[in-house]
Amino acid sequence: MITLWGTGLGPVTGNEAGQPLPGNLANVNARVFVGGREAAIQYRGRSGCCVGIDQIVFTVPAGVDGCHVPVSVQVGNVVSNFTSMSVSANGGPCSSPGSYSPADLERARTNGGLRIGAVGLSKTVLHLSIPGLGSFDSKVDTGFGTFQRITLDQILSQDGSANALNPGSCSVSVQRVGSGVQPPVAQITGLNAGSALTVNGPNGTKSIAATPNAAGVYISTPPLSQSIPFGASQPDYIVPGAYTITGPGGPDFGSFTANLTVPGGTTWANEAQVSIVNRANGQLITWTGGDPNSFVYIAGGSVNTTNTASGSFVCYERAAVGSFTIPSSVLLAIPSSATIQGTPTGSLSVGGVTAPTTFTASGIDIGVASYVAFVSKQVTYQ
Repeated sequence: MITLWGTGLGPVTGNEAGQPLPGNLANVNARVFVGGREAAIQYRGRSGCCVGIDQIVFTVPAGVDGCHVPVSVQVGNVVSNFTSMSVSANGGPCSSPGSYSPADLERARTNGGLRIGAVGLSKTVLHLSIPGLGSFDSKVDTGFGTFQRITLDQILSQDGSANALNPGSCSVSVQRVGSGVQPPVAQITGLNAGSALTVNGPNGTKSIAATPNAAGVYISTPPLSQSIPFGASQPDYIVPGAYTITGPGGPDFGSFTANLTVPGGTTWANEAQVSIVNRANGQLITWTGGDPNSFVYIAGGSVNTTNTASGSFVCYERAAVGSFTIPSSVLLAIPSSATIQGTPTGSLSVGGVTAPTTFTASGIDIGVASYVAFVSKQVTYQ
């Protein structure tokens, strides 16, 4: 059993000014979600140690496993912040698809961190609707690379999208808008991997340039291809097939060749039916196609300028499953959408993410390559 500590379950009977008043608050409709599954609760109420501090004792649901398993609490239609925990069904070291292996973490512990290189390709399709102008599509193909050294403390404190690497689960992030308070930004050391990277595929060879004043960051500028309203209209550079991304090497990072395969596209099957999302009901997402061994990425966000709040979520599921319901416990954690000049401030994206392939180079501990493609549209969260 696991004990969760927090605040906000509700009032107790009696005066807490003098002493803690523990006791099970059976009348409180609290629900705990672990990795997207509801956990059985044994106790919900005040702690015996501290005035105003609550405890929830629960059992981890069967079938949950991973290093960054998201955990949240829902009471009625109010959802807590999201945190995470590590779960290993066999009692050994945890593991998550696309995350750090036990050997990686041991290397980070020994060396104080890891040197990581990540390269890939992305295809973004954006469906826009502008009052008075009509509906438009924007499509951009991009190549990218990041090379950095991340400390052990930064690895252990990672959250956000890392929490959603467990298939069938989601993570949520909520921020204040216009508060003037910015969250601290982790200082990550960039690694120089050379002047530019090169991508080669069925439609030829193109360059991925180093970003000025951002060590270790590479992005195709201009994009590999693009088709945008009132602007460029180019055929897709990224099509199904085999690709290589190569780097010449630099002061911090040796030369390398990364191989990846772009599969047939994942189609968001019920896209046309999703325009208004009732947060209390959850939202079904269905898809077809794609590599059955890859993952489907579902992400959304909403801004409510009246309440000066914004929120976003990321969910993952195995592509072979074919559908995923974004649970109400996730959607209720983000604010309802505002509308500005007839345009909703909510968005929803669905697409495919390949399982990462690996590459090696001198000067690094981990090298991965991947492909992501998604369709994004405006939606209203109610």
